Amino acid sequence: MGLETATYIDGLNAAWPLGTDDKGQGDNHLRLVKSAIKATFPNITGAVTASHTDLNSVTNRVSKSGDTYTGTHNMTGATVTAATQTTGDNSTKVATTAFVAATALSATLPGQSGNAGKYLTTNGTTASWATVSVGGTSGYTDLNNAIDNGLWRLGTGITNVPVGMSVDNGQLIVSCNSDTAFQIVTDATNDRMAWRTATGIGGTPSWKAWKVVEARGPVIDLSTTSNTIDMDAGNAFYLSMSGNVTISL
Repeated sequence: MGLETATYIDGLNAAWPLGTDDKGQGDNHLRLVKSAIKATFPNITGAVTASHTDLNSVTNRVSKSGDTYTGTHNMTGATVTAATQTTGDNSTKVATTAFVAATALSATLPGQSGNAGKYLTTNGTTASWATVSVGGTSGYTDLNNAIDNGLWRLGTGITNVPVGMSVDNGQLIVSCNSDTAFQIVTDATNDRMAWRTATGIGGTPSWKAWKVVEARGPVIDLSTTSNTIDMDAGNAFYLSMSGNVTISL
């Protein structure tokens, strides 16, 4: 027979050359075999150390590093794990569910240190921490500047208090938002209370006049008590009537 032709290994005929073929074609057969091998493995430039088992399973797994993968990879039904990165990492590394759970809100929060017990607020642009004020001493010297939400203990030397009221032992309640505010002041010494509102919060506050809430005396139930009530002293009464009742004023 003559010299066979092949480009790749699968084109070689394992039964050729025949024993009766021209021995002078032996070198040509050798060159053909080498040519087919090199054409089939054009990128093999070193020793192949993977076993036949590794090579046979290469279509079912990926066990290499330092490579770049492109295209679509269908991982449906697979359990894919990865190393959890350090909190604050903003690189293109894979984010595990543990990483997401640890950093879900932290990236948008202001600094944590020194802010224990505070609540998160915003001015519409930037988030910040604010103090939950309940029963603390206000530190205000002018109630026109008291726009921090909370319950405050008042003291001496405070200006713009309601006329005729003493706030030395008083309390202040403030409710304030971006443009309006509301204050309530109590006078523990004289058992009185006043309130007022303001506009222009965020710029120059404009406070309305104080409105005093008049106190009344104790409310007396005349259904069970026979009494003379001094109405001029601010007392009040109520009466549950059944049958004929006589009231003298």
